[in-house]
Amino acid sequence: MDVENAKSTKNTKMRETLLGKALKDLQEFEEPEFEVDPEADMVEEEIKAAQRKFHLASVRARKERVLIAAEIAKLAMEENLIDIAFKAASLAIADEWDSQKNGDLVIA
Repeated sequence: MDVENAKSTKNTKMRETLLGKALKDLQEFEEPEFEVDPEADMVEEEIKAAQRKFHLASVRARKERVLIAAEIAKLAMEENLIDIAFKAASLAIADEWDSQKNGDLVIA
């Protein structure tokens, strides 16, 4: 949301503030771990299916964070906010991705 607001604002200082806040939120994000609810009374197959579903959702969320970090880096460079651009770009390339499966991230 902050990134979209930063795109639309004309105020340079406001853009710097919004990009910095969005970057801070991305940097402080802690990815949740899969946990089985003991009250759900699931069999092993259901647990594996839930774990697979959780993993896919986690990968999608990670991809989205990478794309947001890349967008922050682009917007920051346009405003000559080198520190924010460097930190956002570093965050965007922190994870390794398979270029065959994740072509959208290679382009970003």
